[in-house]
Amino acid sequence: MPEFATSQLISRPTILRPCRRHEHGVTLLELMVTVGIVGVLAAVATISVSRSEYGQSVKAYAEQIAAVCDLARERAVATRRWQHLEITATELTHWQAATEGMGQPDEWRLIQRLDVPRDITVVAADNRALITTGRSDPLPGAGLPAEIDFGPDGSGTAATVFISDPHNARHSRVIVYRATGTAYVLDSW
Repeated sequence: MPEFATSQLISRPTILRPCRRHEHGVTLLELMVTVGIVGVLAAVATISVSRSEYGQSVKAYAEQIAAVCDLARERAVATRRWQHLEITATELTHWQAATEGMGQPDEWRLIQRLDVPRDITVVAADNRALITTGRSDPLPGAGLPAEIDFGPDGSGTAATVFISDPHNARHSRVIVYRATGTAYVLDSW
């Protein structure tokens, strides 16, 4: 290796230039903050839109009732406890038996309450699974409050819940079958 003078080995100090505002581009931190803000705004917008649209659609509320019925049936099988739903004109209430087994329970514990959206009307209910469409319109208030029980074996009490908008222009109904406890939604009465 050739010998160099020590003056040649010393490098010149690097001159740091000041950051100029005229340079283009963004830093990683700026990008992360922007993505975070957009994510939060999107989440808030999604929640508010889904809540308002969910409450305004007759079919969507009927699907929500059917989902609660399916959840109650699955919960009855999983916990081996009776599940009881009570549907009134203003709310749906879900109860669970305090004891396990197929015997009729004496004590119930509240699981959840769901208010009926203000743009939805629970018109009536029947203790049969009415699957034929085109029958006469149900009498308002008939069969309310509706009570649907789900046993630990997965069976349920038969029921039909009639739902409408306040102007009676859109209709849906939830049908619960007795043997299987399965809930279905139909778009008409």
